[in-house]
Amino acid sequence: MKRKANTCPDNGKQCRVDVRLQEYRRTVDDALDAQKELMEARCAAIEQAIVLARLQMDVRLESMNEFREQLREQASHFVSRGEYNVAHEGLTALVKSLEISRAEIGGKASTVNVFVGYVFTALALLTGMAGLIHSFMRGRP
Repeated sequence: MKRKANTCPDNGKQCRVDVRLQEYRRTVDDALDAQKELMEARCAAIEQAIVLARLQMDVRLESMNEFREQLREQASHFVSRGEYNVAHEGLTALVKSLEISRAEIGGKASTVNVFVGYVFTALALLTGMAGLIHSFMRGRP
């Protein structure tokens, strides 16, 4: 049998080094491919997280805008300070006039009561004097 002639010039040492180098390159390439896949997966996860964060932010912003719109609508139904002051001054004037009117009516009622009291007092005095005059005229003291 013929032995194959060694194609490596230094009795196979160079061939073994080349084989080892190729194995190392394959191992490094496999590791790089795995690292590349890992980085791509991480980037995809980050992009998905960004999309979800944007959706959540949009929902929050939308609810904030709805809240602002409700506040704006509510504020449109409120009476302005100027309108309130004008209406309040008018009502204050009406209340004061009612208080004055009530006081006048109370005063008039008091005056009527005093006048009635004077009339009854005068009648009592007249009756008393008439009784005195009548008793003197009869001669009895």
